[in-house]
Amino acid sequence: MSVVAPFSCGSQALDWVDRNCYRCVKSERADHDGPITPTCDIEKALGEAFFTGKVSAEIAVRMGKQAMALTWDCPERVDRPQVPR
Repeated sequence: MSVVAPFSCGSQALDWVDRNCYRCVKSERADHDGPITPTCDIEKALGEAFFTGKVSAEIAVRMGKQAMALTWDCPERVDRPQVPR
């Protein structure tokens, strides 16, 4: 299995997760304060990548990896409704 490093550093990875996973209905992250159990394969792979720095080539393609971009929109993100504050 081919693996790639989609981000140049941990802060870039966190920026991507903030831009995509935190805003997506597939992430349970914003729903509660308890343990996080993502339902999205991409978010699961990125959680593991915090230890290895790499994801499978398939996941990189699914997350829309763009060369030279600091962050980008995930093609599989489904925006959650905005809640008034």
